[in-house]
Amino acid sequence: AAAPPRRAGGKPFAGRAARIFYASRTHSQLAQVVRELKRTAYTPKMAVLASRSHYCVNKKVLAAPVSVDEGCDAAVSAAACAPFRGAHRLAAPGVAPTVHDVEDLVAAGKRHGACPYHASRALAAAADLVLCPYSYLLDPAVRAALDIDADGAVVVIDEGHNVEDACREGGSASVGARALSDAGAALARAAAMGGSGAAVYAPLATAVNGIAAWLRATADGGSVRPSGYDAFEASWAGPAAASALTGAGLGPAAVKVLGELLNQARALEDGLDRGPGGFAPGDGPRGGSQ
Repeated sequence: AAAPPRRAGGKPFAGRAARIFYASRTHSQLAQVVRELKRTAYTPKMAVLASRSHYCVNKKVLAAPVSVDEGCDAAVSAAACAPFRGAHRLAAPGVAPTVHDVEDLVAAGKRHGACPYHASRALAAAADLVLCPYSYLLDPAVRAALDIDADGAVVVIDEGHNVEDACREGGSASVGARALSDAGAALARAAAMGGSGAAVYAPLATAVNGIAAWLRATADGGSVRPSGYDAFEASWAGPAAASALTGAGLGPAAVKVLGELLNQARALEDGLDRGPGGFAPGDGPRGGSQ
């Protein structure tokens, strides 16, 4: 029997001239594209990339009082997800419909007791046409998580006037003061445990706690203004913005170092949490709803 598919084959999306990436804003728009494709004689090897929340067929995970991502991580780590173990069957030639959307692959996954999410990753490794939401191409974090490399490929962006907003959203984050404080404390505890991770977690803890302290000082200094219920904002432009970010410990040089440390921290976590069959339970966009 074939082994369960690994993480889409290492670097499955290495660019090639024949590959087409078609990105749209929503999955409903991608489904419309698939409907039109079904009306043609064209039957390319294809895949539709989507999150676990769209693809999961494990009833216990869907009924769990946590997010689908968390439930999936727990089930895969405990070797308690039968569909995950059967993903290779769904990715085999001739099992899933050649031209399909998310709903088609989910239906096939239910029939075969197999995981559509991991099957879609395996299908994408050999696909000539890959359909996905904007973020899978425009968000560097998502691209890195899925090893997407579109160099040399044809990239089609549906409703391109939305790209600017999509890029802005992909480069933005909203983190509450409490969450930032909790993250700093958790990183400090991880560093205090010693071992090989101490050199990684300690500077991350210092950076996160420094950002929290900068935010408090900015708020206390009167630089913010109300922007809604229990919410405040401050804005900077040009050199002032660069200076503010540097003051928060997020200057260009610091961001590069922190990015490298974050990758090392993820590698440490993957070493602890890697599930059976070669998949890391957290592979793919974390907590996303794409």
